[in-house]
Amino acid sequence: MEIHGRIPSLVHKGNYIANGRVWLLKVNSTGESYTDFQNFRFTLKLKVIMEYRNNTRYLKIYELVPTINMKRINDLIRSYPKGIPEIGLPPLDATALNDIPILDSPYRGPIWLTFYIRDTVNKGFNNATVTHVAGFNRDPRKEKIVIKARIPRVIHEATYDMQGQFMLLKSNTTGKLQSDFQNFHVTLTFKIILEYRNKKRYLRIYDLVPLVSVDRWIIRLDNLYKENIDLTFVINRVFNEHWVEFWNDLEPGLMKAFALSFSSMLNQVFENVAYDDMFLPD
Repeated sequence: MEIHGRIPSLVHKGNYIANGRVWLLKVNSTGESYTDFQNFRFTLKLKVIMEYRNNTRYLKIYELVPTINMKRINDLIRSYPKGIPEIGLPPLDATALNDIPILDSPYRGPIWLTFYIRDTVNKGFNNATVTHVAGFNRDPRKEKIVIKARIPRVIHEATYDMQGQFMLLKSNTTGKLQSDFQNFHVTLTFKIILEYRNKKRYLRIYDLVPLVSVDRWIIRLDNLYKENIDLTFVINRVFNEHWVEFWNDLEPGLMKAFALSFSSMLNQVFENVAYDDMFLPD
């Protein structure tokens, strides 16, 4: 059960006790406090049981599920495009990745191809909007965790190494690659294991499955055939005119690349931020 609400002004009054020091300023004081949370929005996730008394049904809450504030996540993404090293958040405007094999054909006949990318950088994650989060329960091992997001444009830059043969046409080349994934929608579904440090729980992803859709994929491969610039131009044009077919053929390798990318980013955060510190208090 979910309850969504909005309160124009939530006023908190109480007494405070402050004891500490900021540089040369010492503080040892008590007094009254006043806090005004304006345009306060909240979501309560409840688990309930039904009880019967005097032929009447009553609901009883047996667990208030902790929630992650999606607005805070999106504000964090917008506010720190260069990342936050203290919590392991890598730069989001230019995220470096490990070397990735996109295609590795074992068949050495008239048609085969291997395609590897290295020196890889993804640009545009700082413009991501998280639209859905689920599975961050009190015990996150009970179900898979799901995160959905949309990114207007993801630019993927890398150096590629390609070897292959298509009938009489042979390839053995290295060059620069740029991919432009437009209106990028991603759903990340992953499983985790819990690790305990300093009496707190930390997550580590061991199985992440991405589901990606794009409205358009534009790619440029430089130096495909260094001795024939016209042939390089033609192949790039054919690739972009028939990008959907190429997307379907290359999807397993692309999904592996995305899985490695998002696993690396999330694990860096999970390594530094305790799971118990991610939620609003009960």
